Amino acid sequence: MSGEDGVRLERGALPGSAEDVERALRAEGMTPTRWGNGAHYRYARHHHPYTKVLVCVRGGIVFHTSPTSAPGASGGSASTRDWPMGPGDRLELAAGVEHAASVGSEGVECVEAPRPDVPGKQTGG
Repeated sequence: MSGEDGVRLERGALPGSAEDVERALRAEGMTPTRWGNGAHYRYARHHHPYTKVLVCVRGGIVFHTSPTSAPGASGGSASTRDWPMGPGDRLELAAGVEHAASVGSEGVECVEAPRPDVPGKQTGG
């Protein structure tokens, strides 16, 4: 598990089909949706007002974040940090973390959901 600046990546956390991943996220109280893109598609830098949980089901994608993009972060390098994902990998982006993404050469299919942030509840390790 990697984690810094409002980003957590857990490799191989949820292997299986899109249906399996949707079931697992629903069991955590989330409402998942599926999406996918063709090879080499790029998402421009943006952010969300919620914690985004994303699981790669097929193909690959790389998320790009800046070390100082997390809420409350200060200082640090202005360089971009890359978070490559493959099937079964789970990424959590804290609310407000600016990110872009690049789809790999095989395209990508993902399941994602906003994570309900419950006061006092710890999530993950």
